Amino acid sequence: MKKFFLFGLVMTLVCNLSCVEEQVKVSGGIGPDNGLKEAYRDLSMSLDALNNKYVPGVRGVDWKTSSLVLSTVSMDVTGWRYGRKAGAIIGGFAGGFGGIVPGYYIGGLLGGAASSAIGYLGGKEYVVPNDAYSTVVSLGVQDGMLNSAELDSIGYYHNLMVNRIYAERDKYLHQGLPVDYAKVIGDVNEMCNSFGLCDEYLTPGETQNMVDFNVELDSVNQLYLSEKIGEDSLFAASAEVLGAYVRLDENDYYEMSLLDSKIIPVCAAMYPSQVPHYFKDFKDIVNGSHLPNVIKSDLIVTGMFVANSARCASVKVPLP
Repeated sequence: MKKFFLFGLVMTLVCNLSCVEEQVKVSGGIGPDNGLKEAYRDLSMSLDALNNKYVPGVRGVDWKTSSLVLSTVSMDVTGWRYGRKAGAIIGGFAGGFGGIVPGYYIGGLLGGAASSAIGYLGGKEYVVPNDAYSTVVSLGVQDGMLNSAELDSIGYYHNLMVNRIYAERDKYLHQGLPVDYAKVIGDVNEMCNSFGLCDEYLTPGETQNMVDFNVELDSVNQLYLSEKIGEDSLFAASAEVLGAYVRLDENDYYEMSLLDSKIIPVCAAMYPSQVPHYFKDFKDIVNGSHLPNVIKSDLIVTGMFVANSARCASVKVPLP
């Protein structure tokens, strides 16, 4: 029922998101008066110039191939955004690595790994996670950002957990029934604890909320993969689902618009071997932008998450 409901609404979601972005322009706090809008605009133009330097790889030639990677990365990153923001609802997670890494990043890791694993499990084995957890994109030394080594490990643990879930996929798929969302989420939460990333567990209510979120998010992705909606509607509908479960501020919409339109499609289309080089260029451009330092750091960490997600996805060819 939710799938048909979303399909009926999907053509209005782009308009809804545009209306929100228009409100951002005139709202207090973030808007034209403090220069953030202009900083994002200038950054967007710089990223356009960067993207023109990268030629799409094999994944970008065939729509089926690139769409599988793009939808996987989109679901992964939306789960990351949910996990980070859900702290305002579920109390958040204690910082990982002995409290060194902020708890909202650990929440993002849990949310992203769970959504990513759900996406792979529902991909009919056409898109699979590779073993890139040993060669993830590194954040590197980051001026003004503490604990870059620990943050580098987020990509490693994300890809490791997704691979472990997929390797035991028979536990989550039963006789053609939908993916066991709650079990995926619970097992990712357990791995986060066993790896020392956190020492807390989701309550049944918190787990159910994440299940409901992923059911709707997966429905949107299936609409895109069945070619009932396009790329722009995929991103707009995913943002709409996210906004129904967590509170988003003005900067969140700016960030989503930038990454969804400029970074995710490019990373999904290029050769996986190009992704680390692209991320380094992306990081340098963001560091040189006029955004506040705290937003720069956050954008770079999320960009690293996008890059690792794109590097992890592998498509089996030829597709049917």
